[in-house]
Amino acid sequence: MKPFIITITALLFSMASYSQCDEYYNRISCRPSPQEAKDMILSSQSKSSYLEARKTYKFQMTLFGNMDYRIIFCTERKFYPIHYVITEKDTGIPLYDNEMDDYVESIGVSIENTTIVIVEVTLLAKDAKFRDFRQNRACLGVPILYRRIPKSGFAGEL
Repeated sequence: MKPFIITITALLFSMASYSQCDEYYNRISCRPSPQEAKDMILSSQSKSSYLEARKTYKFQMTLFGNMDYRIIFCTERKFYPIHYVITEKDTGIPLYDNEMDDYVESIGVSIENTTIVIVEVTLLAKDAKFRDFRQNRACLGVPILYRRIPKSGFAGEL
């Protein structure tokens, strides 16, 4: 009876970990460092999604003017590195490709004018070996933090 209970418990835990990709993954598993999140608010545009490794997925987001943004990408360990490209929707001009920065996992930007961007993301899983299709999927979390651009300089200071 004891081996049966242990087997059932192990099965339940493995199922729970397999299904941990929900709307809160980006809040729970992708917590930014206190330094990254200082004075910033988690955006409702933050995302969590269950993705297949080595396939490119796209999503759209609006970056509002006069805001600082911190965009963080995270997944399960064996699915790194994460490759992402941010492109301006209207012009199709690539604004950033993290391949140039050795697949950095977060980016900070200041936006002067509201811009709609397309984000293309791929879980490269360079070192992973998959035996079947159930092993090549993982949750991707994309917390998006923002704040108003702080006033700086000498304006009004005397």
